[in-house]
Amino acid sequence: TARYLPGIGLYGGYIYLIGGESGGANYTSVERATISADGATLGVFGNATGVNVNTVTYGMVSAVIGNIAYVFGGAATAIPYNRFNPATVYAEQESASIGSNGTLADFTALTPDLVTPRFKAASIVLGNTLYIIGGYGGASSPTQLDTIEQATIQ
Repeated sequence: TARYLPGIGLYGGYIYLIGGESGGANYTSVERATISADGATLGVFGNATGVNVNTVTYGMVSAVIGNIAYVFGGAATAIPYNRFNPATVYAEQESASIGSNGTLADFTALTPDLVTPRFKAASIVLGNTLYIIGGYGGASSPTQLDTIEQATIQ
């Protein structure tokens, strides 16, 4: 499925596309493809059957830490369609465990939410700390954020 700004994660020979948007349709579904052993070729993407994020969103921050996939924030498109001025910007956080065979468990909500709702942000993991950097906040007329949120990963 064509997707604009899905969350992306890598784990154990798989790449995952989480959520995203296309032509005003927001997705909760997850797709995955195998990565060849030499890393040079991707298999065909297919639905991770029965696995969805709870919040319909695009532009979320995603990270895979250990065998857990995380998604943070994101936005939902406005009607009439305008992906650059979203109707809603989210602060929600969700996670799903990844099995040794690459299957995802159901995504579940985490608490607390992000301090600032954001989308199109960046993330990095340093040691056991996850940083969520910048992005845009505010619906209808997003503003650039110059803030960083962090969380210690257990």
